[in-house]
Amino acid sequence: MNLAISLALLGKKIVVVDGDLRRASVSKYVDSPRHGITNYIAGQFDAIDPLLFPFQNYSNLFVFPVGAIPPNPTELISDDKFGQTIQYLKTQFDYVIIDCPPIDIVADTQIIEGHVDRTLFVVRVGLLDRSRLEDLRIAYEENRFKNMSLVLNGAQEGFGTYGYHYGYGYGYGEKYYR
Repeated sequence: MNLAISLALLGKKIVVVDGDLRRASVSKYVDSPRHGITNYIAGQFDAIDPLLFPFQNYSNLFVFPVGAIPPNPTELISDDKFGQTIQYLKTQFDYVIIDCPPIDIVADTQIIEGHVDRTLFVVRVGLLDRSRLEDLRIAYEENRFKNMSLVLNGAQEGFGTYGYHYGYGYGYGEKYYR
């Protein structure tokens, strides 16, 4: 949501799709509505717009919540209508951000990846086992994910001995695995 807010502040029109159909964590930002993307894909709604919820006071930032938690999330994401929905959203918004479940838990993320232009892995300092960084390096080198990037989240000021520091505790960088 922080990325979406940053883009919205730049005047971009953003939709954040809750692609974690099991936990619906992004949906909580808009009080977990009863209807959302699962209801649309299942054919219970004919239009997407009534299922998009504005986020706080940002007129250009919307959340497409999960809606009803489905008994068959992987099947629902595999449906052609899911891909068509994402394509439609790309025509209506400057950025479509899809929040996904962790990559190694269920197949959903790899299915969703087929509909995106870029894959961001958000890694929180202290929560990711360092041995998993090797898996991410290999995935990057093998181009398993489109335009794969890594975002390091939760770094503390003074963490490490080298780098830039901007006073808010955020760090920026590129070329993670060369």
